[in-house]
Amino acid sequence: MGFLGLIIYFLFFGSVIYYSGKIAYRLKVSQFSYIALTIVVIILMFILKSIIHYGAGDDAFILIPFWLLVGILFKLSELSQRDATSSLSSD
Repeated sequence: MGFLGLIIYFLFFGSVIYYSGKIAYRLKVSQFSYIALTIVVIILMFILKSIIHYGAGDDAFILIPFWLLVGILFKLSELSQRDATSSLSSD
């Protein structure tokens, strides 16, 4: 796709990085904060590796753990909210 594909690639992964950082920042006061920060760093490493090797769409060894970690990160936000509401209701 040429230049347009490169722009779409950076917009897409830029939004993944943005929302991942937003979730990690929101979890900074919970017990999941270190897990979220570690996942964000690993996601950045996966993205950098895929940019360097030009194989983001073809490399299953990158895409499977990448999307697994993105899913875990987004689920941590929900788990943190559940944990906060359950601790409030148990008091």
